[in-house]
Amino acid sequence: MLPPRSRCFQSRMVHNFLRSLARLLAASGARLSWLAMLPFAPRRRSSITDNGWWSDFCARNAADDARYARFRRSFRHRVIVEATPPAEARRHMARLVRQTPHYAGLFYKFFALDRIGAPRMTEFARDVWFAPSTVRYMRYLSDCETRFGNLDGATVVEIGIGFGGQCKVFFDRFAIGRYIMIDLPGPILLARRVLTELLGPQAVAEKLVFLEAGRAGAPAGLPEGRFDLAISTLAFSECHRSIQQGYIDTVLSRARCGYIHHNEISGYFGVDSLAVAEIAAALPAELEVEKDDTTYWYDRADILVWGEKRAAVVA
Repeated sequence: MLPPRSRCFQSRMVHNFLRSLARLLAASGARLSWLAMLPFAPRRRSSITDNGWWSDFCARNAADDARYARFRRSFRHRVIVEATPPAEARRHMARLVRQTPHYAGLFYKFFALDRIGAPRMTEFARDVWFAPSTVRYMRYLSDCETRFGNLDGATVVEIGIGFGGQCKVFFDRFAIGRYIMIDLPGPILLARRVLTELLGPQAVAEKLVFLEAGRAGAPAGLPEGRFDLAISTLAFSECHRSIQQGYIDTVLSRARCGYIHHNEISGYFGVDSLAVAEIAAALPAELEVEKDDTTYWYDRADILVWGEKRAAVVA
């Protein structure tokens, strides 16, 4: 029988091998998917989800009650948004509990998101169930609070909104002043329906701004002035470099603080994106880069942050 240390090492070796194999298969599948859809995709793609079907798919989920009731279980949604495996979500949960232990008192609020769309659920502790993607949103919120402090009254702008889950958990924790959401038309329709149900029509009307992503990275109707926080989780990094530069010029450079979860998969889908060094050179603020080994599907993922804790909001 192997000693405990040897068994632990062997277990890690097997886990790392399976993880690398899963990443290789995911990358191969992405390549094949891109090649298969190439004849139907737009000639000039702004991002990997600007593929001719994703936006329409989200719009159908928003418009059809039967689809909406189970949209988080659909295969296409799970491939694009709900792709966080339970093993990865457990690592997100461990991080958020470690750095923001008070979030345990907010679990009942966060769980409300999982009453929408019938997601697949995972048990993280006794009687603590969440969809893995919801835990990922909670982890991003925890990272932002740990780095930037109290966000009451803040103006937040998010690039790439999924179905509105990140916005929802921000409102669960803070009295956000205004939340600006930028994406393709279909995700905007879906997020608007989700957030109207969860936050209420008054909050949506008074606190949220939905903007369609522009072909030059500068959405029409973007408010003037500075933003307190710009956030993008696995979305900005999947845009074409010309779109990214537009976002840098019109959104990121105007944000006092920023948080980007960055991956390097856009090349698998035929989209040429900026490297981390190029983003750092383009931003006026000093960028800090933390290698993130939590994410399961990516060979390389980084957390890009800038800015310091905000001063307390004076009523």
